[in-house]
Amino acid sequence: MASKDPDQMTLWSQLLEDGSVPLVKILTLGDMTGEFQFSHLSFQEALFVRALARSGRPFPSFWGSDSALNTSLNDAFYRNTFVIGRGFLGEALASKRPALSFDCQPRLSELGREGFRNLAAGTCSLRRLNLANVNLGDGQEVEALVAAVPGLPQLEELVLTRCRLSAVKPMARLLRSCPLRLLDLEGNRHFLKTSADASELQQEVGAEGLGQLEMLSLRWCHIPPAAGASVKEFLKLCCPALQHLDLQGNRGLPRALLEDAFPSSCLYGC
Repeated sequence: MASKDPDQMTLWSQLLEDGSVPLVKILTLGDMTGEFQFSHLSFQEALFVRALARSGRPFPSFWGSDSALNTSLNDAFYRNTFVIGRGFLGEALASKRPALSFDCQPRLSELGREGFRNLAAGTCSLRRLNLANVNLGDGQEVEALVAAVPGLPQLEELVLTRCRLSAVKPMARLLRSCPLRLLDLEGNRHFLKTSADASELQQEVGAEGLGQLEMLSLRWCHIPPAAGASVKEFLKLCCPALQHLDLQGNRGLPRALLEDAFPSSCLYGC
């Protein structure tokens, strides 16, 4: 960028003054060397996003492992990077790593969960997603996730263990948009607390929403007896392909209630 030609230097200076060049000359050493930086960090972040999306390099310190990815998502420095990369970064990562787990240290912070929503937007190649112990208890949190990720068209396994789920309708919209074969809802004791919750889930998921689901865990969801019949109706109508149903820790779902809807060999923990 440095030049001995006075005409080129004059042009360069004029462009800088006009604000037409997204680079600012910050240091010149010797006759022909120069150091430059972008006038706004977003230009640099956009090039970083393009490098991440297009390069075959693993970038191990940024997202080479589940722990590294969580660290980057939690880092305020990368917040705008995930915003700029929305619709591109998630698919670039999933095409190389179709199984992602966020059940690791460091845990996703509020900022990290925001970054995850931007990362997941537009992702098509993800097949297994583990969000165990990620706090999704706020209804607005789930609404924001569903708004960012209206569907994961190849997702076969979704783990939502101990996510503090409570909002039925937005979660149902996410579930019905994925061709799930495995769904783990263990430990979400506020998700199906009432008969109305189960009926709403059935209505929102629809008759074919979980038609490919083969394995479902409702372990320790503490479903009460008052909700048992409605949960059974949901399972019978919306999950016809179930082969493994784990119901340990649910007083409202005894084996006797379910035996006329599912083979005994399908029922575990009750």
